[in-house]
Amino acid sequence: MLGFLGIGLIAYVFDIRRIIFSSFACCALLCVFLKSASNANLKMPELNDETKVSIGHINVSSAEESYEALTNELVHRNLDIISFQEVKPDWSRILKSSLLETYPHYTENIRIDPFGMAIYSKFPILQVDTLFIENVPFLSAKVQVAEKNDITIVNTMIIPSINSSLDSTQQNQLRYIQSYLQENEGTELVLGDFNMVYWSNRIRDFRENASLMNSRRDVSQSVLTVPYDHIFHSSDLECTMFRDMIDTSGNRIGIFANLQFYNGPKEL
Repeated sequence: MLGFLGIGLIAYVFDIRRIIFSSFACCALLCVFLKSASNANLKMPELNDETKVSIGHINVSSAEESYEALTNELVHRNLDIISFQEVKPDWSRILKSSLLETYPHYTENIRIDPFGMAIYSKFPILQVDTLFIENVPFLSAKVQVAEKNDITIVNTMIIPSINSSLDSTQQNQLRYIQSYLQENEGTELVLGDFNMVYWSNRIRDFRENASLMNSRRDVSQSVLTVPYDHIFHSSDLECTMFRDMIDTSGNRIGIFANLQFYNGPKEL
């Protein structure tokens, strides 16, 4: 979008009208598309008196060079719940030794391949499910964040669509998660590495069919990468803050968000 805008401005300087109109038209179309694919509420909601929870999602492979930098960053953030991916046996030992004092409730599915997962929580974990979709595990945990409020958290890793076979697997994964959420009513969070941008048609269809909202309002300009990790939530939650998580070495290691239960009028 910015590229087309820049081309149009350069063409304007040299009065190349065909390129001016073409570039600005392409820029406008991309603006409309991104607006429809993004969170329409660009302004974060105001804080209310309802239950609040902070949650982070991290792929530990992004911090392989510095275990200590990652754990120090997590302690500094003081999140309520943290979701991890690519958790292998060595990472499992590190997380337990550094986080259990602060996060006494946890569940994990440790593997030697990239599909190991863990969820650490300050709140009690009421129920745990491990979902297998074409031999790829997803980790689900119901967390009680308050006396009358619990959240079902689904930690996902969607297979990248690099050939026709994996494309079919990717579709099946999203359909399974969608049906799982529809069968389990209540407050829900789906987070993880989706290997797709949030404005892709497949993600948009998944969110619409699963009735999920996007926590992300925009793409951070502080990191030169396209985001493939996302936090989606049901409509009875509101996201009041969303950020990329950067460690002390300047590496992007994940994302985190603050959410609150919605206390406004319900849609009919």
